[in-house]
Amino acid sequence: MRFSRVVAFLLLAMRFVVPLAPAFSAQTDLRLFEVHGKVVNALTGEPIGGALLQIPGQTARFSDSDGNFAFAGLSRGRLIVTARKPGFFNEQEVVSGVRSTAVIETPSDAPVVVRLTPEAIIFGEVKNAEGEPVEGVEVRAERRQMRDGRRQLQVVRNSVTDDAGTFRLAELEPGAYYLAFSLERNGGPLPRKSKQEQGYGLQFYPGVADAGVASAFNVRAGAQVHVTHILARQPVFQVSGTVRGVSSHGFFALRLVNSAGESAQRNIRVDRQSGEFRISGVPVSISQSSWAVDSAK
Repeated sequence: MRFSRVVAFLLLAMRFVVPLAPAFSAQTDLRLFEVHGKVVNALTGEPIGGALLQIPGQTARFSDSDGNFAFAGLSRGRLIVTARKPGFFNEQEVVSGVRSTAVIETPSDAPVVVRLTPEAIIFGEVKNAEGEPVEGVEVRAERRQMRDGRRQLQVVRNSVTDDAGTFRLAELEPGAYYLAFSLERNGGPLPRKSKQEQGYGLQFYPGVADAGVASAFNVRAGAQVHVTHILARQPVFQVSGTVRGVSSHGFFALRLVNSAGESAQRNIRVDRQSGEFRISGVPVSISQSSWAVDSAK
């Protein structure tokens, strides 16, 4: 009777021990695995060489000329691979602007395909009414984005024309862009002249002062958009005044914005000692403007 009880106990114990054996074996699996794959252009499917690939805890490596890559010595489980290359965005960046990660499972015999979307580029030249190139024009690519609870134009990329009047705005994601043009003449002593009737004020393509009537460029991934902008002289006026309550050793920033909260002009000259300022080249069309003065002592 006693012997039978012992046998029954052993049989019962085996029912619990045997199922645990595979789980215990999986937990102590120390084998290492390899993952291989390819980096390709999301639009054309062509391989991309020289892309930097990273997996946490592993040495970064580059894809070869055929876009191929491989990582060895990987543990079992879920891993994250990230690909980067100048001139391209990965899939999640195009959607949300946040650098993405791709999840892979090891072990796996299936190759990993990492897709990168090519950047868009806006390039061209700025000329005056006589067809001559204009040097030193700041060209800004701007997008409407949410800020302070409303959609406003925000600068995404900027460039300055060279002596041939050319500019290039790269690393643009797909979307709608406005081009703003401004001759920058910040710094130096305040000019003696008080007003100008004609000048080069801030303007948007195709030569308008109000962003509300400007033409937007709907840029696709990988597109290269050529633009020729004629920087025409226009009626402009000058705003001047004095900022008080700021010491000569303090800091203050001054900007002129329109009724929509968008910057109206950036040609600002300030005398830090006296607080006097002068903003030149303000388009006449910006008649309903408001001031925003930021100061810190």
